[in-house]
Amino acid sequence: MRKLIFVMLLMLLTSATAGAGTIVDDESANDLIETAGIQIPREANSSAYVGDFSLMPEDVDFVGLGPLVAGDVITAATTPLEGSGFSAPDTLLGVFDAAGNRLAFNDDAGGLTPGSALAFEVLAAGDYFVATTGYGDPAFEGFHNKSGSYALTISLVPVSAPNTPPDCSTAVATPEELWPLDHKMADVSIAGITDPDGDPVALTITSIFQDEPLVNSHGTESCGDGAGVGTEMASVRAASNGAGDGRVYSIGFTAMDDGGEECSGTVAVCVPHDRGGNDTCVDQGPLFDSTDCDS
Repeated sequence: MRKLIFVMLLMLLTSATAGAGTIVDDESANDLIETAGIQIPREANSSAYVGDFSLMPEDVDFVGLGPLVAGDVITAATTPLEGSGFSAPDTLLGVFDAAGNRLAFNDDAGGLTPGSALAFEVLAAGDYFVATTGYGDPAFEGFHNKSGSYALTISLVPVSAPNTPPDCSTAVATPEELWPLDHKMADVSIAGITDPDGDPVALTITSIFQDEPLVNSHGTESCGDGAGVGTEMASVRAASNGAGDGRVYSIGFTAMDDGGEECSGTVAVCVPHDRGGNDTCVDQGPLFDSTDCDS
């Protein structure tokens, strides 16, 4: 069972998308954190880096992972490439922070192989390092006599970015004006809502108000001057008070992305008094519920 777990971990590591910064051959001046010669960038998506290293007596190989953030996951494994049945070198594997504190450690990946494997979740933002040394050197100071080539596989799985709510600040009604005054119901959609993460957004009409009393709606199919609350499309009547200054509908809505974040807002629709000198609307405020029925 332990051997199977190690094999599955190795398959997981090597199945990730290889990053552009694939590890090159071992560098001699990488025995210390301060001289880690290879730096792996943090990709936006999960990525794996594989390279061939050579371990010599008193040698320690440090690989820099660059600045990581809390929630990022490091997985690493060594695969011996020499000896009978790929049994050498016998490695130890560790994860260190920039201060030299050993945060994770593995020897023999469950006891069935001279290779090593570990997984570590970052708890605080900072620079991190993966280190390989020979068996007998748990302090990673080079006190060992192991030698041979090995493959090092490192996988970086970034923490999921937080879901950002949609942006309702630029929402507009479509159309923004109704004409002619035929007293018929007209559909009004809402445009201009964006999502910073590019998530799909579902829109729901929450209210429809107007700044004039409702017209007599007897004999029409819809009761009141507004409809569509609870749906994604509003309908309002193309009508205005003959003695007024133009009717303004205030249509309230919410927009929710597929991660459950939402924003809300209100858009205005103008029904002008006429097409002469009174072709604009003066908003007197949302005084009347457009969905009410006339008595």
